[in-house]
Parts: sequence; C-alpha cells; structure tokens
Amino acid sequence: MAGGDHRTTNRRPATGNPFLPLLLDVGVPLGSYYLLRHFDVSIVTALAVSGLLPAIRVVWSVIRQRSADGLALAVLTLTVVSIPVAFLTGSPKLLLAKDSLGTGVLGVWLAVSVLLGRPAMSDGIRAFLARTEGSAAAWERLAAGSAEFRRCLSAATLVWAVGFVVECLARIAVVVILPVGTAVWAVNIVPAVAITGCVVVQGRWVGRLVRMIRRSQAEHDREPAIRPLSLAA
Repeated sequence: MAGGDHRTTNRRPATGNPFLPLLLDVGVPLGSYYLLRHFDVSIVTALAVSGLLPAIRVVWSVIRQRSADGLALAVLTLTVVSIPVAFLTGSPKLLLAKDSLGTGVLGVWLAVSVLLGRPAMSDGIRAFLARTEGSAAAWERLAAGSAEFRRCLSAATLVWAVGFVVECLARIAVVVILPVGTAVWAVNIVPAVAITGCVVVQGRWVGRLVRMIRRSQAEHDREPAIRPLSLAA
C-alpha cells in the first residue's frame, strides 16, 4: 500500500510459544469458570472471576513491557465496566456478550490498520514465519522493499478483520438465543470455528509470504559466492 511504512526494528527471530495467548485468554478462563461452578459459585460471580484473569494478564503485560496497547486497554476497560454492571443487573449474559464486543473491536481495529498501511497482523504472522535468523532477516528485507510482500500482509490482516467481526456477531447471537449454561461453552466454539476459517482462508497469502521468504533467503545465501565472480569479471 502506497505510503505505508511496514518496516520494523526487530531483526531477531521470533521467540516464545505463539499459542500461549490463546491458552491464557480462552482455556484458563473457561476452566476456571467450570471449577468455580463445581463449587457452587453463582454464575455471575464465576463469569466475573474468570473474565478477570485475561484482564490481569493485560495489566501484567503493560507493567512488564512499560507500554500500553490501545486494544488491550480497551478490552480491559470493557471488563472493568461490565463486571459491576452485571452484578447490579444480575445478568450473566452481559458478561458473556462483553467478550464478543472485544473481538468486534479487534476486527474493526485490524481493518483500520490496513487502511493506514500498517497491517496489525504482521507481528502475529512474523511469529510463525520468522523463527530463525535467516528468515527474520529475509522478513525485514521484504517488508522494507517488496510491495507484493506488503500486499500479502494486508490481505491476510483483512481476512482476520472480517473473521473477527463475523465471530462477534455470531457470539452475540449465541448469547441471546441459548440459555446461560449452554452459552458459556458454546461461545467458545464460535471463535474456534472463526479462527480455523481465518487460518484456512489466509493460507493463500501466507503461502506466498513463505515462498518469498525462502526465495529471499536463497538469493541472499548465494550472494557471497556470486560476488567474487562478478568482481573477477
């Protein structure tokens, strides 16, 4: 995208488990909810406590990195506001719908990032594709100099933007239509389906990114062998 600055300053290979945030934001809250319900904690209280766990992770991330991610703070604010409202109204459906609004905001934010020429999924995709020094260096070269590479990043980000907005609407429908006892686990099927769909659809562009990274690595590796021949000529 013209005028967009896709360069990054992180030339190190991606580290850490890219699936960890999914486990912390989905697996741990769901498990804690059922654990609390097993001990006869009320539905509203169980949802409130399990919803606080991802919020605590956001706070800890802000403190550790000493930087505030706008989306993370928006989700945290939504959590802090919705919990007392849910206790006042006695509505567990409000707490379940809160998570849906968070993913909806995420989808809109991703779409805006593409329009601004800075696709927000770039770091997430990089975590999977640039896990060695060679691939990290290739990523940096392509992000800075290849319009096709940047278009693929934008297209993949748009896939996730649409997916998250659709997921938001579907989760709200589940919360409204189904009883709370069913909705509390059914709402977690929706993001699983949405994420799987996004992974499959984005494959068209991610596959091109992989091929470009490999080609760039191969060309870079050949340069030392070609340069002396060129000098000799």
